[in-house]
Amino acid sequence: LTGEILRDDLSLFQKGYSDFKEKVDAIEITPLSTYLKATQLHYLSVFMQYRDDPIIENQIAVITEITQKENKNTVYLYNTEEEIIEFSNIVNDIGNMIDSQINSTDSSNVEIEIPPQLAYSTELLNVMAVATRGKNAITEVMCQSLLPGPEFVKLYREAKFLYNYKTALVEYFIDAYLDIEKDVPPSLQEDIWEFVEMLNAEFELFMTRLTDIAVYSYHKNPNDLNGGQRNGPKIILKGLFGKQSIRDLQEDYVLKTLLNCIENIFQLRMVIKDSRDETIVRSIIEKLARMRAFTSKKEYKQKIGHIMEIIKKNPQLRQIRDDLMEQNSELNMDVGIPSLGKSKSKSRSQVNSGKKFDALGSKAGVHFADPLTQSQGGKGSFFHQGNSVALKMAFHLNELKLMQAFDEAAEKEFEDLARSIIGLKEKSEAGFGGACTLESVDVIGAIVDLTDMDGLQLTLDQIPVALKVLRKIIEVENDKTMKPAAEWTGEEDDPTPEIIRNQNLLASCDACDLVANLIRAEKGDAVTYEALLLGIALLIGGNYVVQMKFYEFMIKDNKFLNVLAETLKTHFFKVMDHAEEYNEVRKQINSLVSKTEGLDEESNDGLLEEMEELKQYKARLDERTMPDEDDDTDFTSIAYSTTICIRILRFLQLLCENHNLKLQDHLREQNNRDGVSLGKNFDFPTFCSNMFGIFAKHANSTTMKLGGQLIDTLIELLQGPCQGNQKAMITAKIIDHCRDFLSGYRDAGFEPEVGANGSDLDDDDQSEEINETKQQIVTLLVALLEGIPDHLVITKMSQSLDLDLMEERMYFVYKNFVSDLLRLRNTSDDYIANIEISSVNNSLKRDSLDGAILEGFD
Repeated sequence: LTGEILRDDLSLFQKGYSDFKEKVDAIEITPLSTYLKATQLHYLSVFMQYRDDPIIENQIAVITEITQKENKNTVYLYNTEEEIIEFSNIVNDIGNMIDSQINSTDSSNVEIEIPPQLAYSTELLNVMAVATRGKNAITEVMCQSLLPGPEFVKLYREAKFLYNYKTALVEYFIDAYLDIEKDVPPSLQEDIWEFVEMLNAEFELFMTRLTDIAVYSYHKNPNDLNGGQRNGPKIILKGLFGKQSIRDLQEDYVLKTLLNCIENIFQLRMVIKDSRDETIVRSIIEKLARMRAFTSKKEYKQKIGHIMEIIKKNPQLRQIRDDLMEQNSELNMDVGIPSLGKSKSKSRSQVNSGKKFDALGSKAGVHFADPLTQSQGGKGSFFHQGNSVALKMAFHLNELKLMQAFDEAAEKEFEDLARSIIGLKEKSEAGFGGACTLESVDVIGAIVDLTDMDGLQLTLDQIPVALKVLRKIIEVENDKTMKPAAEWTGEEDDPTPEIIRNQNLLASCDACDLVANLIRAEKGDAVTYEALLLGIALLIGGNYVVQMKFYEFMIKDNKFLNVLAETLKTHFFKVMDHAEEYNEVRKQINSLVSKTEGLDEESNDGLLEEMEELKQYKARLDERTMPDEDDDTDFTSIAYSTTICIRILRFLQLLCENHNLKLQDHLREQNNRDGVSLGKNFDFPTFCSNMFGIFAKHANSTTMKLGGQLIDTLIELLQGPCQGNQKAMITAKIIDHCRDFLSGYRDAGFEPEVGANGSDLDDDDQSEEINETKQQIVTLLVALLEGIPDHLVITKMSQSLDLDLMEERMYFVYKNFVSDLLRLRNTSDDYIANIEISSVNNSLKRDSLDGAILEGFD
């Protein structure tokens, strides 16, 4: 209770510092025969950290105090040869108890109590892990002397099925030996390799999908992986902090602790000295790829994806990975890229079979075996692919239905909650007869206060949920759609009086400051993304009250805008690098197609093989641009990078919407109320102009939506007009970039340099997207000319624009208009040229000039 009271409360925390020695003394005199001793140690773990951040002084004080005690009861680690034998005997005694109860009990569960001395040693390892966390060189040395590397390896080997103890042991090893201030000494590296070999065996055991009894049986006889009783009572270990089955403990241990440990080991960049080391690493990398394909938990997918990124940066590890990919084309070694090779890529029904099995009634949890080829607890190859296509399809369809139903139910809960908050006053008046009235502003204010960085009381997992509740208060008032406000288009985008009312209500409760504070604090992708969605919902329609709330925040501090700028830059260049690579591959494929034309089959063999490899590579690149249906928060994908860029640009557009000159100027140059610079400025109009220049060079079908939003943002930065932004963009060569795009891609009747950069925008089915983008570009050019004629602008425009190109474009727009209006079958240039204007005029209707022809007038 004391530990929980002190947790994350700094005032009580500091008060506790003066008397913690009394707690250590109490621990020393408490006998090992009681769980109280371990409970008291738990308090020390809390004492050394505040909100998960270590407090160096307290770390040193705790370790110094407990190591100074002469009583063996204070440090009980099984860290000598005799004690390791004692520890092994304890594990064997627990095993014997399990054996006896399995063979004699009729109950469904076998409950085994962990001895108090083992519970204490486990908690002491946790204390030592916390004491060395955060690269504290002093406590690292002290703890390493308490439990050296060789003894750690011996204890780990003897721990067998005691996964709670193993978890504490490995967490200590990570903090005391891997994530440390100094380099790992050579003397320890051999111990690490021995440990890694045991980790590999743990992965192997886990991925055979064994039951509780089979897990225990394996540790009795590791040579018989399928040995032991498979059907029988569940083995429950109970001790200091509750009860868990061996299987559940194993699952948590492998997916949380071991993955974290592997990540830290790979970051050490240890030299792989011999074939044994290479074999171990090869086996682990292969298992990681398999696990990532089959796990249904996104946090584990992301963790394995991060490990794969580390592997790519280490030459030795990358070579092993590449060799594996060559040998087994179905292995997925790339972050966010499903496996592709000579055989077809796995379908989602294969890749996510573990999730489907749970959805259709299996035991809850994370499972890795394919339910279509291996029954629960049954014998068989874990990676064997079944042939029952129809059965796989049935599983997949069931999964999709369940996922859709779950998503719809979750969205409805958010909507119902939002409506309850909106109607709170009426409900409380009715419920209390007007005597005790709660209003929406009370609940909204409470949510904002709980979530804001100044008084943050929610976890990083809870913050996005709170932000979504606030966002839904605005979005539920749109009766045309229930999509997020960031995805509203056309009529959906027109704010109703109810939407504006709720926007202003949230703004009055400091929701704008909340959005800005969370983004500037850089609390992770999930928080930033959801904060942007709330910001867009607040601003939708160009709400002036909300715009000025953001303005008041930004004239005091510009870190918020700098964080937005850095996020935009990082993800934009990631998307463009991918687009450039994609276009280059496509260009090579087009070149090979040209070379193979006219050649006989024998001469084509080598070229066709090269082309097939390029197509497979292109397919992998394609996959990275597609959002994961099962994981909508995969923050490593190109799809996410594209989306976050679009969201940031939409947010900037809405800040300026309806010609808000103050914000248009502020996005170019950040000054306070007195006109004094706030420090590090970021010129958004110039940067966005440069972004468009890069986009124009590397545009393809996957980047067109991003390009369209970029142009919309540029237009909103200009219109009004904002003369400062006009000059900034012209200086940044925006007119040249517009000309480059207008001339760079084919449409029907317009073919300069077809696919010159390898882009797929020269495909016929992309012509509509190209035309829409070119229409936006013309609007952008008009916005540059708005206001009092400026000699610089006029001169630059006349020098940079290709007027012949503009004339061709005008003819193209007119030709399409006349063809559609008159429903012509013959659309040749000669035929169009001979049509009388009177025929066109006589066919006009009231709305005929409301469509694409408007571009011609612009």
